[in-house]
Amino acid sequence: MTFLAFLAAAAAQAPTTPPSAILSFKEAGRIMVAAEKKQADTRRRIRDLSDEQLTSELRAALSGKTKMVYQLGHGVYVEYTDPSGELRMWYPRNQNVVKGSWGTREVRGKVRACFHYKEAVNPVTHVYEPTECVAPEQTLSAAEVLQSWDGDVFRLMENRVPYAKDLMDMPSPQGG
Repeated sequence: MTFLAFLAAAAAQAPTTPPSAILSFKEAGRIMVAAEKKQADTRRRIRDLSDEQLTSELRAALSGKTKMVYQLGHGVYVEYTDPSGELRMWYPRNQNVVKGSWGTREVRGKVRACFHYKEAVNPVTHVYEPTECVAPEQTLSAAEVLQSWDGDVFRLMENRVPYAKDLMDMPSPQGG
């Protein structure tokens, strides 16, 4: 391997550096207010969809996507949902990637997007949160999504986080 090839390979594997952007609490408040409207609009849009159509929309919205999300009580986290049904999350103040799985299922007669986390502890409440199923309008409205990318832009499927991010850090991938 030439020296230039070595440098190119090393640069491609270099971890993401800490963010220059931090989500302010004022902006987080605006996001939460806007989220309610986005979810209500989406609820109206999807109310007449069949379960099959809803499942298809949820899978398309999640499969192969990296999303940076803000949620009250969680802060800013990054999650990659692999088409295989596996997921990896870069959660605030965690030293390691959180492994899990995702899919759709019927819960009490309604289609939901469900996420199962292994060893996920909320940094605010310090409570273990193993499984969460959310209403489709939460996922399909992208109401709490700060940014979304196609693919595993932070390489979370390699089972490592680029750095231990703080609660409101908003990282960006290399070159993006």
